[in-house]
This record gives sequence, C-alpha cells and structure tokens, in this order.
Amino acid sequence: DTDSDTDADTDADTDADMVCPDEDLGWSTDWPTYTGSTSGEDDDYTDSCGSDDGGPDMSFEWTAPYEGCFHFTTEDSYFDTVLKVYDECFGDLRDCNDDEVDGELTSAVELWAYDGEDFIVVVDGYSPSEAGPFSLTIDDCDWWDE
Repeated sequence: DTDSDTDADTDADTDADMVCPDEDLGWSTDWPTYTGSTSGEDDDYTDSCGSDDGGPDMSFEWTAPYEGCFHFTTEDSYFDTVLKVYDECFGDLRDCNDDEVDGELTSAVELWAYDGEDFIVVVDGYSPSEAGPFSLTIDDCDWWDE
C-alpha cells in the first residue's frame, strides 16, 4: 500500500514540518504555566507584531478554565520576546505585544475569554538571533491588578 500525502493548500510551503501546537497547556494557570526554550525551534509564526523577521517560536494550545480576563506574560524570560495569541493554529491574531513596558524586553497581553474557549499562545523572538530560555505565565487579570 503506497500512501501519497501532499500539501492540501495552494501556497508555496509544504506545511509538513509545521507543528501546531508544540505543547498543550490544558486549563493551566500556574506560575509559571510553562518554562522552556525556543533555541533550535523553527520560525513558524511571522506577522507584523513586533518584527516581521522574528526568531524561533513555540506554540501552545490553552483553554480558558472559566469566563473572564486573563493575563499572559513572558516575564522572567532571557531574551527579547514577542507574545502572540491566536484564535486557532495559524488563525487570526487576537492580540500581541512586543515589549510590555518601555525598557523591558518581556511581553504581556490581557484577553477576555469564555469558559472552554481555546487559544494558541505563541512565544516568539523579536529577531532571528533572539531565542533561548523563557517563562510563560497565564493567570487571572485580577491577580495582576492587585
């Protein structure tokens, strides 16, 4: 039996090496929610948020555990991050941030979500040389406003 799977879309890429999400975070809102590294990862997500020539990135599926406002941050990361939240893999960009506060290279966004709503959260590097260890935290906005 010979199988011949091919790229179903009509653009020039092959999509065969693109994986989304890299990890599934479930409903987690731990501190930190995920720690890892973008070193050695591909630059799958390119858009106009931050830099068009971004660095390696990692994508995460996350499901809102209840209806409310959620704060996403890359605080405590070791490189210039860009944080992006999509409605689905390679879907519409819901929100993004390059630098949370002037002079700081970490990123943060706040987003309203409905109970059980799924998102793709991407930790990206600002430029091709920006990669390394990062910390992604997702928590309730009220916690951050205290």
